[in-house]
Parts: sequence; C-alpha cells; structure tokens
Amino acid sequence: MQEIILKLWRNDDAQDWSLEINGLRYEHVSAQTLEDLAEAALSVAENSLMEAAARQPH
Repeated sequence: MQEIILKLWRNDDAQDWSLEINGLRYEHVSAQTLEDLAEAALSVAENSLMEAAARQPH
C-alpha cells in the first residue's frame, strides 16, 4: 500500500493555494499547479504499487 498525505490551504489575499504532499510543502501555487502536483503524486504512488506487484511471485 502507498499512502499519500495531501494538505491544502487557500490563500485568500493572494488568490492562490499552498499545499503539502507527504511533508513536502509548496507555497503560492495556482489551481492548475495544485492539480498537476496532486496528479504527479498519484502517478508516483501508482507506479510504485505496480512495480511492487510485478516483483511479487505469482
């Protein structure tokens, strides 16, 4: 199992976002960048799980 911990903050004054993915923090990002970073984290986790499954004896 691969865990993804995602925390989001809306910066109302700056009209942007901050987020933390598995302890790595990104400040003042756009909504599109937020989406891209979350998608990348999901892709990394998915690839890790697929590689682990491929190494398992069948």
